[in-house]
Amino acid sequence: MKYLATSVIGLSKNAGKTSLLNLLIEKYQQQKKIIGLASIGVDGEEKDVWSGKEKIPIYVPEKTIIVTTSDALNTGSASLKILDKFAESSSLGTIYLAEVIEPGTVKLLGTPTINNILDAFKLFQQYGANQFLVDGAYDRFSNADPALTDQTYIVVGASLHSDYNYFWQKVEEKLSKFFYQRVMDNQLLTKAENHHDGQTVLIMKDNKWQKFPISSLYYNTDILQGNIQSMILAGVLTDSLLEKMLRQNKAWIIILKNGLKSFASPKLLKLWEANGGALLVTDPVKVKGIAINPSAPDGYSFNSSDMKERLQIMLKRLNQPHIPVFDIWRDDIEL
Repeated sequence: MKYLATSVIGLSKNAGKTSLLNLLIEKYQQQKKIIGLASIGVDGEEKDVWSGKEKIPIYVPEKTIIVTTSDALNTGSASLKILDKFAESSSLGTIYLAEVIEPGTVKLLGTPTINNILDAFKLFQQYGANQFLVDGAYDRFSNADPALTDQTYIVVGASLHSDYNYFWQKVEEKLSKFFYQRVMDNQLLTKAENHHDGQTVLIMKDNKWQKFPISSLYYNTDILQGNIQSMILAGVLTDSLLEKMLRQNKAWIIILKNGLKSFASPKLLKLWEANGGALLVTDPVKVKGIAINPSAPDGYSFNSSDMKERLQIMLKRLNQPHIPVFDIWRDDIEL
């Protein structure tokens, strides 16, 4: 059975992610989709665990299939029927697959890893779901990994920061990792796509590919000597690793699986590019749309039209002018 997997990302806590999730659920219901719903964090709780403020609940229609734990099965208003149980439990309890038999609200938790989500996808298919939704966590974007989901919606909420200028600085820093350019050289792309070992690095040095343990880059600087043209990382790029490379006073092409594998700071990445280096990816994140939420729970708000205009200008600067931008409260969503 063919399915479409969609992830929902919020750039900050209380960005409006649950509101977007509810909007997507409503739209998919109108298309007569059978929804499979999971979360890499915890969503649908009545109050925020940090602030104590009330949170927007997740509303699900009849026939929706959800993943949650034993402790959360009876916390919402929806009536659920247990369909299956996961082979593995989580620290939050036994993980269940359940079908909504009467619509209402639900609490989602229990699938924090990519493997958990992939297990959920198999069960979703087995029980007839054809539209999967994976809710993210404000500090984790792993559900947007192109190896996991087909498309991603992002929410840019005013809650990111109350200072409007600083707000946009942080938005661009966070969004940029979703939009790194894809490797265009076919030979280089094939080489990178076939490198899956996150504990090793491939280096094109003096026109010859060599493989080294990632750990060796930290204590054997000789590896970074010579004429390096390209470096392929199947794992992540960190500040400490990039600092080691910057000390060589030269730069080259670094290739990652996708931009979410970069944990290097914007400051160091700018230095790398200023030295003539580049950061490319084999599989860019597929961003379907970006929602803005002009209102923050702390009581302040920004101008919706100005937010949309600034975001569209930013997307042009990031070579993504085709991505639709919409106000989560005022505009319709493009599926």
